[in-house]
Amino acid sequence: QPHGEAFSTSHTRGSTRHRGIMAKLFVATALLFSLAVSRAAEPAELAWSCSSGICSAAISASFNSAGRMVYHKTGTSPGDASLTIKMERCGVYELTLTHNLQNAQTTNLHTHGLHISGDSNNGIVADNVWDVSLSNGQSQLYTFKVPCYHTTGTYWYHSHTHDTAAQLASGLSGALIVTDSANREGVPQSILDMREYVVLAQNVGSYITNGLAKDTVSMAVGEWVRFRVVHSAERAGATFTLSGCEVKLLAKDGVYVSPAPRTVTDFFVGTMASRADVAVRCASAGTYTVSGGASLDLVVSGSCTSGYCGSLADGSFTPCRPTYLRDLQSDPASYGTVDVGMKATSMSVVMPDGTGGDYGEGKRGGVRIRPDLPVNTVVEIDSTAGAHPMHIHVNHFQLKTFSRVANDASGNWVQAGDWIDTLEGDAVARMMTDSFLGKMVIHCHISGHSDNGGIAYFNIAGSGGLTADQQQTGSCSTGTYCSCYPGSNGGGGSPPTPAPTPAPTPAPTPAPTPAPAPPTPAPTP
Repeated sequence: QPHGEAFSTSHTRGSTRHRGIMAKLFVATALLFSLAVSRAAEPAELAWSCSSGICSAAISASFNSAGRMVYHKTGTSPGDASLTIKMERCGVYELTLTHNLQNAQTTNLHTHGLHISGDSNNGIVADNVWDVSLSNGQSQLYTFKVPCYHTTGTYWYHSHTHDTAAQLASGLSGALIVTDSANREGVPQSILDMREYVVLAQNVGSYITNGLAKDTVSMAVGEWVRFRVVHSAERAGATFTLSGCEVKLLAKDGVYVSPAPRTVTDFFVGTMASRADVAVRCASAGTYTVSGGASLDLVVSGSCTSGYCGSLADGSFTPCRPTYLRDLQSDPASYGTVDVGMKATSMSVVMPDGTGGDYGEGKRGGVRIRPDLPVNTVVEIDSTAGAHPMHIHVNHFQLKTFSRVANDASGNWVQAGDWIDTLEGDAVARMMTDSFLGKMVIHCHISGHSDNGGIAYFNIAGSGGLTADQQQTGSCSTGTYCSCYPGSNGGGGSPPTPAPTPAPTPAPTPAPTPAPAPPTPAPTP
């Protein structure tokens, strides 16, 4: 098989055995949770090896010494939390994943929120969760080509097989960041100057923050710090509170809000799969605690002499957006409206032509939603998913109207015009089926529901699109980023003309690194 033993041409997702495994993991986690301590513990960053325009690395999924699952660099010991992966626009990244969990579960990798191909072609495997399923000891080479017109932002990565619920419940997820740079997207220097800190908040039965029961961050009085918050949970959304400090929302699900920033009353509000970038400033010395799930102490002392110490007015900048994230609220939905209703083990979908049915694994409609969606087309989605969070791969969607969105008590976290990739609630949204042909997966992000069949996919087809092996990064000037976004901020246009990119060289499949055996769970009562 091209690039790895586990690539197949059929959907190889497993059985519903995750329930028993997940229950055991919850027990083991509860027994070990008291061992966690409070200390500064921002997750380590994955080191890439780059040559001839291609960056490569190898990671393994293993148990750490606390009995939780984490991603770590192959050949090294697993840490408290999974590595943070950073990428840049215009980059080509070859990442080899090895299943080293020493158990019967299957695993793979999903780059949640990245705007890249969701399929595989001619041996090139992109963000394909449908056809890749690794057993213990197997490896898979993924090729991720980040377009030059990709927006910067905070994303995350996690497994996406029928064992996802059990693996998320044990901590197998990490932050993924497409980095900001000067003179890009119209982001002011004040934002770029802020010190950044990744907060990986995971619900593993009880919450851990960056692998610990409580994390600690030191800040200066008056200093703005940008927190990149990733919320990873198997089942429920969350609201994390913070009193005594200013909180400004910069971005959600990897996309800057517009205009930005936006004053909010909580540190984080979102689904079990949401991300948020927030800027925080505390005006007085003291210890301020983020609570409500994630636990983070902000220890504030001394005067602000570095980073950014000035003012940060609401709505002070309007980010420049690429064509696939332009404002669609007033655009005609040229394809029409797709009605989606999420359920525990399936979803109802009605297409603009009136066809539709009950889709999902084992359901009469099957897993491929028909008819196909045309590429480079505006599609409206009327979602009545309610308490079943709807997540769509490959393409974000923009909220047009909404009657209910979970957890937004303050009223400022969710507004019409916001771009997100996971929705808990009822809303009308619009999206652009930009560039990429093939599978665009849609599912309930309560992972147990997805594991049990509440998952399907749209197939994107038509002329002018790109398959996984055809996807290129394009080119981009080093000047004002708006020049790389034809038709940005409400206009038309298309992505930059792609520049040739050399074909990737397959990486050798590394031998799995032995992992510490998982802890023996307590007997089931």
